[in-house]
This record gives sequence, structure tokens and C-alpha cells, in this order.
Amino acid sequence: MVLAAAASVAFSWYLFYMKGDKVHGLFVGLWAPTLLGAANYFKNLRVTEKLDAGLSFQ
Repeated sequence: MVLAAAASVAFSWYLFYMKGDKVHGLFVGLWAPTLLGAANYFKNLRVTEKLDAGLSFQ
């Protein structure tokens, strides 16, 4: 997911600076925090499931 977020930022810079398409560059640039937020949500979901099952992290 981190690689997809980095690729999104790189593609955003390409659109914004190389192609001059500022609107689409900004739109694609907003994908990165969305992808990282989704990854964080699913990671926290797994941790919550482990805690609910009674497992410890030791």
C-alpha cells in the first residue's frame, strides 16, 4: 500500500508539473493519504480482532 501511495504522489507530480494538468494532479495526489488511511484502518482491524480473541503481544 505504501508503494501505491508513493506511485500516486509521483504520478501526481507528473500530471501537475510535466503535463500542466493541475486539477487532475491535485486529485491524484489526494489518493496517497486515502490509501495510507485505508491501510491503517485494516491494520488496526487486525489488532482489534487479536485483542478480542484474547491474544497477547508478548
